[in-house]
Amino acid sequence: MKRDLLVVLVVLLVASVGAGGTFLLGGEGSGNATGGGDGEASQAASTDAPDTPWGNETVVVGINYTTWENRSLSPHVEETLDYWNGPAGRHGAYEATFVLDPDADDPDVEVRVVPSIPTCGVEGTERTLGCAPVLREGTRASSPEVVEVVAGYNDTSTTRTLRHEFGHVLGIGHGERPYSLMTERYDATRLPQRDAADRPDPWRPEHLTVYVDDGNHSASAGDLREQVGGALGYYESGAEGAVETDLRFALTDDPAEANVVVAFPDEPTCRSGPGSCRTLYGDDPDGDGALEHYDRLRIEVVDVDGEAVGWHVGANLLPVFGADADRPPAFVDAGYEERRGRWWE
Repeated sequence: MKRDLLVVLVVLLVASVGAGGTFLLGGEGSGNATGGGDGEASQAASTDAPDTPWGNETVVVGINYTTWENRSLSPHVEETLDYWNGPAGRHGAYEATFVLDPDADDPDVEVRVVPSIPTCGVEGTERTLGCAPVLREGTRASSPEVVEVVAGYNDTSTTRTLRHEFGHVLGIGHGERPYSLMTERYDATRLPQRDAADRPDPWRPEHLTVYVDDGNHSASAGDLREQVGGALGYYESGAEGAVETDLRFALTDDPAEANVVVAFPDEPTCRSGPGSCRTLYGDDPDGDGALEHYDRLRIEVVDVDGEAVGWHVGANLLPVFGADADRPPAFVDAGYEERRGRWWE
């Protein structure tokens, strides 16, 4: 008789770490005179170019608070403007005095907080922190010129990004003075985020595709798929009132399409001996060592007879349904016989 011990040994694997990674700061070739962000600002044809790109020494800066996380951006912008209004301003292509008016109806420069910057002129990636036009000497600007900064970073990183991008507004390119500020890459720090284990909806996709790797089990492929399908259907029907979810499952024959893989290895990667275990994959953007969302799950069932496979799969699916899910009755103090057969009916 085979033993079928359940060991809930959870291994969290990080797909991407973002807390201390290197991020890009946009600007070189990232703005134009119409604010479209397709290239450097156009140069004025006349030799009588204004002292500033707007034709006035005082440059009014407004703020658009869209997508900001219940935080005030004004102190960060004000600190940035004080920096460039001070001695650092001598590095700019023109002399200007920045004045903050967060609610200005027609600012010369508008600061926007955005969730991401997919394009910034010829640049722009998922790791781009900010974007601004590079207003060289003699440039004629439009109003407003837009400075973008990505949400989700701590105060120090947000202020540094703003200083960098306003350097571009002053016509300073990457690798120019002040060198330490105008580097193209910067190690930014994200704000702490809620861990997946504490979220009611930790799974990114709403429809999960399940692949059963049946090549290493003595039971038939049909019997194994019936067992796994029974466990999936049990949760879709609410697991006897234990879970509330809109998640739906579908079996697939293509492992490349699967979010969830059920495998029967000779040598498991997440436990030793008979039983089952799971490995969760996802991302850790705040770098605290805990996943913030799940995007894949691997369940390994080892040396368990075919009639108990469904129970082990079901027991390892519980984290998919979030922190608010209760342990379903089928997985509470289940004995040898209770783990076998069509327990999900």
